Amino acid sequence: MRSRLFNPEGFLWKPLGWLGDLVLFSLLWTVCSLPVLTLGPATAALYDAVSHTFRKQELDGFARFLRTFRAELKTGVAATALWGVPLAGLIWAYSAYVRSGHGSLTAAAAFLVILGLAAGLTAWVFPLLSRFAFDVKTLSLTALRLGLGRLPVTAILAVTAYGALWLCSRLLYFPVMVVPALLMLLWSFPLEREFRRYGG
Repeated sequence: MRSRLFNPEGFLWKPLGWLGDLVLFSLLWTVCSLPVLTLGPATAALYDAVSHTFRKQELDGFARFLRTFRAELKTGVAATALWGVPLAGLIWAYSAYVRSGHGSLTAAAAFLVILGLAAGLTAWVFPLLSRFAFDVKTLSLTALRLGLGRLPVTAILAVTAYGALWLCSRLLYFPVMVVPALLMLLWSFPLEREFRRYGG
């Protein structure tokens, strides 16, 4: 019993190891995202590292994160500006519309659907960047084509992203330490199935 308790592959230490990896990946993503425009390449690196570490059981996750971040920095920064700035503008506009207290519930719901679609389409961009060699134009067109062609997956990405954002805004410290990497792990289940169709 004692030998099983202290076995690194045992029932106790393996989940603790996974939790530790999630925390370290999330902290690394947070640090690399601080300049804001590097949010995209940091997300691409996080998705790539998490999916290879947890789904494919590879052991070089942290080195892989840094390699992917460096490799996708230029394209990722441009994609962050192209996709992130309009999405941030939509979020601000929706918040201002709701706070104003004017307008109908129908209009607010329609606005929310548009915002959700934009968020879901944006969520395709950086996982795609982590898997395929794209310029910004091809990356954006591919994200649009896949996102609109796979609307159930796009909805899952949008809803889980909203849930992660809500959780981090309500319970700041612990969720920020684990939620970014956990979110990428959740996204990897539908996205990896799609990427395999294209050899990713």
